Amino acid sequence: MMPRRLRLSRETFAKAASGRRATSAHFSVTVRNTAKEGGAAVVISKKVAKKSVDRHLLKRRALDVIRPLVSPTYSMIIYARSGSPALSYRALKEELTQLVTEAVGSGKDMR
Repeated sequence: MMPRRLRLSRETFAKAASGRRATSAHFSVTVRNTAKEGGAAVVISKKVAKKSVDRHLLKRRALDVIRPLVSPTYSMIIYARSGSPALSYRALKEELTQLVTEAVGSGKDMR
């Protein structure tokens, strides 16, 4: 679980949903630059993983991968796509790390 200061509140989540988006085969990341209230959230719908056990496993893995990449200066939302529950941890880590660094790095003028 993320530290409380790095979790998105409902209000911040709504604002962050309108940021820059980067996509890959299994994930979509939305990043928005914020002045003081940043953090991260992972969203996994029932269409992606039917069982709650699978959704929670994927969410724990994704949060573990992005924990070192999260900063209080920007908000990040990760949406899982179909096929992501079948990924190994190593593949998930490589794909998410590349996607997040691309989204954060290319968003110098994020809104």
